[in-house]
Amino acid sequence: MKHEYRYKFAVLIILFSLNLYAGENENLYNRSLAKWNKSRIKEYFIKINFTAFSPMAGIWELKVKDGNIYLCTFNGKTADSNNKSAEMFTMENIYKMAGEGITAGKNDPFIIKITCDKKGLIKSLAKIRNPEFKNKVKTDTSFKIEVLDFIPAGK
Repeated sequence: MKHEYRYKFAVLIILFSLNLYAGENENLYNRSLAKWNKSRIKEYFIKINFTAFSPMAGIWELKVKDGNIYLCTFNGKTADSNNKSAEMFTMENIYKMAGEGITAGKNDPFIIKITCDKKGLIKSLAKIRNPEFKNKVKTDTSFKIEVLDFIPAGK
């Protein structure tokens, strides 16, 4: 009987912690999105480290204007033919991915976790397995996008 009570108490603490974390992550996202929108940055250079079990894993450097890539390198080599694939690494799409995944519930196999830099913009976005999801997932599509450098035009 004592063990059953402790088990239920531990489960309640874990569930409360996960809900608290989800709320904090959503608040962090909302504050960061407001700063991004307020900045009205239209042109920038961004350097990304993409970590995943994927041939796209590596260092991406993009020059972006109005959400469109006009210069792209992958692992130090010109990769303009990969602009379509690299679109997921623009700040506009990083915020879009974060917004779509930030409110994942226990029925979603993956959740999004973000961190922000000192200016309040997204520094990293990770798609990770949801510990509350109870079903099996056939393919692990976890990844991490880390902003190594972000320079608005004219700065």
